[in-house]
Amino acid sequence: MANWKNTIDLTDVWESEDARLIAGAIATRLCNLSPYTDEEVEYKRLDLAEAFKDAALDEDLNVHAFNSLMSELYDWGDNDHSCWIQTF
Repeated sequence: MANWKNTIDLTDVWESEDARLIAGAIATRLCNLSPYTDEEVEYKRLDLAEAFKDAALDEDLNVHAFNSLMSELYDWGDNDHSCWIQTF
């Protein structure tokens, strides 16, 4: 089993299938994580938080844009086991 540095638990919002609600939850939870000592990982965390915050406010958010952001989030989380993204 991998030793993840953090976890973002989205189980409370994931089943809603509301991309804007999920994006807002992700933005908040990314902001609530303790800063990472690795500058690249930390920079990407803050960048993703801002991108998800913008997505949550985007009334025209589409599935492709949301999935693209999720892919970036998963890639960031997988980097050195920085963060497990729990959806179910």
